[in-house]
Amino acid sequence: MTTYRYLKELSDNPFRMGRHQVHDALLPELEALFEAGTQSRILSVVHQEFEPCFDQGQLGSCTANAALGTLVTAPFGHVGAAYTEKDAVAVYELETKLDDRQIPGEYPPDDTGSTGPWSMMALEKLGRVRSWRHTRSLHTALRLLNTGPVSIGIPWYQSMFNPNSTGVLLVDPSSGVAGGHQIALTANETSRSASATCRSSARTSSRRSRAGS
Repeated sequence: MTTYRYLKELSDNPFRMGRHQVHDALLPELEALFEAGTQSRILSVVHQEFEPCFDQGQLGSCTANAALGTLVTAPFGHVGAAYTEKDAVAVYELETKLDDRQIPGEYPPDDTGSTGPWSMMALEKLGRVRSWRHTRSLHTALRLLNTGPVSIGIPWYQSMFNPNSTGVLLVDPSSGVAGGHQIALTANETSRSASATCRSSARTSSRRSRAGS
């Protein structure tokens, strides 16, 4: 059974996000659980990034940006295999056509936002990936991060718009939810409390940041 949640963005947010929530792929999730099950524990990892963070500007294309962010990060990315914001917008355009049964409207002109699974379906349809995995479990996602980057959807709190001087985002639920955002996780440090490195295409003051609580 498909479940879907529309995550409304606040009208006074300084930047766009655009991620909604859907759980629509039981088989890929089961495959993710099986694949992650081969990883005994969550590890400290750093996956090399070969392109700077994209910049979605005022377009709600974060899901497409995060999806392509995984493809410019090892082991999927490599020197010379480049994608740009223009490529991300093209993925987003297709994404909004594919997701029309859940999120009416297509870009252009309707900037509807989308979901992580639909962004991966767009990559698959474009021939950029052969397959993908979907999970609703953070622990499963972090175990998958052991071997490669992960595109993950999160609630974006008001406290996260301004990283500190060392690039750490303060994850403070009490600051209020600004909307939903999709990011690409590229690293994890298990010796730090709740620390992971992400590529975010939203215009925070530092788009490559670590989340901290």
